[in-house]
This record gives sequence, structure tokens and C-alpha cells, in this order.
Amino acid sequence: MASITLENVNKIYPGGCHAIKDLNLDIADGELMVLVGPSGCGKTTTLRMVAGLEEVTSGTLRFGDRTVNGLEPKDRDIAMVFQNYALYPHMSVAENIGFALRLQHLPKSTIAQRIRDASEILGIADILDKKPRQLSGGQRQRVAMGRAIVREPSIFLMDEPLSNLDAKLRVKMRAEVKLIQERLAVATIYVTHDQMEAMTLGDRVAVLRNGELLQCTTPQDVYLNPVDTFVATFIGSPAMNLFEAAIDVSSVSLVVGSQRIALSDASMKRLAGLTRVILGIRPEHFFLGDVPDSAGLVVEVKLVEELGYEEMVHFDLDAKIVRGQGESEDAGSDEYEGRTARIAGSSDLKQHDRVTLHFKWSDAYFFDAATGITLG
Repeated sequence: MASITLENVNKIYPGGCHAIKDLNLDIADGELMVLVGPSGCGKTTTLRMVAGLEEVTSGTLRFGDRTVNGLEPKDRDIAMVFQNYALYPHMSVAENIGFALRLQHLPKSTIAQRIRDASEILGIADILDKKPRQLSGGQRQRVAMGRAIVREPSIFLMDEPLSNLDAKLRVKMRAEVKLIQERLAVATIYVTHDQMEAMTLGDRVAVLRNGELLQCTTPQDVYLNPVDTFVATFIGSPAMNLFEAAIDVSSVSLVVGSQRIALSDASMKRLAGLTRVILGIRPEHFFLGDVPDSAGLVVEVKLVEELGYEEMVHFDLDAKIVRGQGESEDAGSDEYEGRTARIAGSSDLKQHDRVTLHFKWSDAYFFDAATGITLG
């Protein structure tokens, strides 16, 4: 088994596209690291460099204490699971799983034992004689994983392996992938654009944007302590609400659109010396009814989604909405993203109601208005 280390790794394609910029990342032996970010952020390029399918332009890539920059993929002792199952249609499940082992000319008894072991881990021992066309999407994905497991590699690489599954099956397979990886205890890089997968699967989560690593920490920490507005809105569903705000020192208040909110002493200390900030509030931190150390925003209800145990209340207010990449837009857009509250239970709210959404100052986030960086 081995750890994975990327030191100042860059990938520059012909034509000058700088896909990966000075990436530094350490994945411990047995750790599951999730690379997450929007399309084009560089996560699959990173995975392909680790696999040897893309050349590293500069920097160092190590497995354990061995530099592998120049090694061919076949010499890296890795196994990959792709979005496309790529099963051989004319082969049975057992033949698909054992194909790579037969190419290694291993003894038949060894191949048979590894196939049995992998099929038991994956819960597919009863379908070994079937052909891929007879399998469900989830079964095909398990077969693809079995093909990787039997090789007993030092490193697993997974490139959006669940994206072709329906929503219900994806949830089930997420849990199974996590349990299997923990059982095998192999360093694993898992690429996804789905922040829910990232939060539920990863021992740590690395958030990428435009080829740069923004934050790498535990799922809980990246959720509670995002480094900037991009991470704050990318991690969490629905996304964090971000509003442009001005600080009125004379009245110790925050001005959001036409509304003036009295700041707590602790919040005022955090904002000392600033005149403009971005206020961030996660949807689940809004509530109805005033409590101590709370503030409120008067909003107009645009849409209420009843979910039984909670409501998604989409609202509007006269303040600029920040999208998370630093862009703002005036209120009144037809899109509801960035103006959502999750209210527990049933509130009887309806469209066009004007209501005060309260939040605790201790739950509020503040970001630098110019850079989007989180403030203390």
C-alpha cells in the first residue's frame, strides 16, 4: 500500500491552457480523498496525472517514497473505476472481473479465489454467471469495482463512478463505496462534481476551482469554515445565501439593501475597520420568531416547497445577491438560487407574504467584499 503526494504539480496543455496550478496535496495510505469542484476545475486532469494518463508538466508526483512522474500507467500499481462501466458484453460477470488477472497469467486457482473474494465484498456472488446486458446499473457498477478490487492495487482512482445511476441507487452505492474502501484500506482519490457525494464519502475533501486548490480539510470543517464565498456556496445544499452589506459604525448596524440591522458586539468586533462586507447565512439557519442574540430580514415569499418535515421558502429582498464567484446581481431576478430558507415543520407561508426571517449572529458568516475571503 502507498500514500500519494503531489508537490507543486502543474499541467499546461499545448496552446497554453494552465489546467492545474501548483497543486500540493497529500493523501495518506488508506485515506479516501474526494476532489470536488465544478466542470473544468481540473479534478479529472489531476486524477489522470496520478494514473499516468496525462503527463505532469512540472512538479513531483510520489507514491510513498517513490517518484512516479515517468512511470507508465501499467507500472504504477493502480486501479481505476470510471463513469463508463466499460464491461465486455460477451463475457460473464466472473470473466469481466478476472480479465486483468488472466492477462497477468496468474494461476487459475488464484484468479478464482480473488473473484470469489471480490464478489462477496460487493454482494454480487449470485450473478457471476450473468452477462452485462442482464444486469441493472448498480450491478454493472459493482462489477466494474470488482474488476479493480481483484487486482489488489496500492491505489484506487475513481472518476465519477456513480453519475450514471439514478438518485436512489446513487445514495445506496455511496454508502457501499465508503464501506468497501474502509475495508480495503487503500489510498483512494474520488472525483465528483456532486458536493453531497463529497460530504458523505470523503475522509477529507479538496475543493478545486480553475485549476487551483482552494481548501482541503474534513467534510465537516469545509462546511463550517469555508475559506471564501465560492467554497461557502459550493458546499451545502441549498447554497449559502450571500448578500452585499454596508457597515454603519455610527449606529453599530449592518445595512442590507434598505434594511438596517443592529449588530451584536461580537460581530462589530469582527468587522472593525471595514465599510463593506458580504453577509452569509445558510438556509437552515433561518427561522421564524425572534430569540435573543438574533437579527431579522424582512423578505417577500416567492415560492414555498412543502417537503413534509420542512419547507423550502424561496424569497426576495431589495439587496444585491452574491453568487459565490464574486459576482452580484440586483434583486428581482427570476432565479431563486441564493435566496432560500429551510424552515422546520409547516409555517403556513404563501406566495407574496411579507415575513421576517430571523438568524443568530453566531451563525452568520462575513466575507471580504472585494476578495470574497472569509473574515475572522
